[in-house]
Amino acid sequence: MKDIKKAVEEYVPNNYRSQILIKNNKKIIIDCYNANPTSMIKALIFFNNIKGNKMVILGDMLELGSFSKKEHKKIIFFLEKSYIHMVFLIGSIFFNIDMKTSCKIKKFITKKKFIEWIKKNPIKKIDLILIKGSRKNALENLIYFL
Repeated sequence: MKDIKKAVEEYVPNNYRSQILIKNNKKIIIDCYNANPTSMIKALIFFNNIKGNKMVILGDMLELGSFSKKEHKKIIFFLEKSYIHMVFLIGSIFFNIDMKTSCKIKKFITKKKFIEWIKKNPIKKIDLILIKGSRKNALENLIYFL
């Protein structure tokens, strides 16, 4: 039991699944390995319940077929009601969801457009960041710009 306890305590994920790192006094949770409606909403519920000034960067959930638009809308509805202060949605699916959103939600059609924006608008007053999206989005590349 001692060996198991020690192994669990010392485990550090390194495959973009629930990785945690600290950068510029911000705690960043990186979950860029997979994104589906269930994993996305569970991660957001967890993150929403943490105290602090919070920001999320979410990439499109891919391969949802005819359910794609409906599931992305559910995520946006949740985010609108959440205690998350800043929301960045990246990808053509999120970008093309036609619904009115508050000023805390910003949408970008590509990762490149987000990078251009973030370079001009550095993030301040945020101490917790969740980055989540489908593997194909490779959102972990954004860490450099935060």
